[in-house]
Amino acid sequence: MALFDYEERSEKKYLIYTVKDEEKLDKLTIGMLSNNRIPGTVPARFEKSDDELKVEYDITDLEPLQDYLDQILCRDQILSVFESAADGIIAAEEYMLEISSYVLDKTNVYINPDTAQIFMIVLPVISNEKNPGSFLRELLFDIKYDQTENCSYIATLISSLGRDKSFDPKILKKQIEDLSYSDTAEENKQDNSEESTDTIFMEEGEEQNHEPEYILHRISTGEDYVIQENIVRIGRSPSVSEICISGNRKIGRLHAILYVRDGNVYIADNGSKNSTFADGEQIRQGDAPRLLRPGSKLRIADEELELRLTHQ
Repeated sequence: MALFDYEERSEKKYLIYTVKDEEKLDKLTIGMLSNNRIPGTVPARFEKSDDELKVEYDITDLEPLQDYLDQILCRDQILSVFESAADGIIAAEEYMLEISSYVLDKTNVYINPDTAQIFMIVLPVISNEKNPGSFLRELLFDIKYDQTENCSYIATLISSLGRDKSFDPKILKKQIEDLSYSDTAEENKQDNSEESTDTIFMEEGEEQNHEPEYILHRISTGEDYVIQENIVRIGRSPSVSEICISGNRKIGRLHAILYVRDGNVYIADNGSKNSTFADGEQIRQGDAPRLLRPGSKLRIADEELELRLTHQ
């Protein structure tokens, strides 16, 4: 992983990268960064002195993505983060940059907190950094979602990210545009409905429709975990999992994720080492979230669970 020095000069903030003797320079990348303002990248300036090449990255008005993720993010912020990431990765191809030269870790990816747009550092050396699809999937599972919103869009993002070899930033971009369009259509629909002056009164004794409530039952211990949020993470670590399966080291720290949408429950694997199964079928990382039914049997590593309806 790249190591940077930090400097402040004249109210400006910079990261400084000193190219090491053993590193092989990529002259095309140097030329592109020197002569272009590439979308989604941190501006870079090159200085050579005493046979030493340094790269200055201007991070003024930006903050580390890792710090930004400490807060709860709303739908618009999350979509902006992923759309700007897709734009940056698409730009890499347009400017003939190797995506492996992008530094993809949360401490060295930066974000404009006012616009929720991210900016990535590009090194002028041949390297072997993380695959962008893998980075974005990890990012998606680290985000703290606003659970008061409809979080069904998260399932769309997971599907768009695919697996490492199948990830296509243009597909991700298109899906985010479609999500934004559906938001606009829904807002217009709500505006039109608000214009209606009809008032609907419930008959005495008539009950409102309630969405079903679910629990996840752990077969080995008899424990019941109530599914209370739109997004529920399953794992062995209580710090990152709403459903903590304790006492089983075969379960990943954050093994799988449940999504609740329109009264239905879906499950997706989070790149687990020991796999996730639903009703006997394996769910692989990058697969679309799988619809579950009351009575569906889950296997998280070697732990058996069952989805049940609560008694109301």
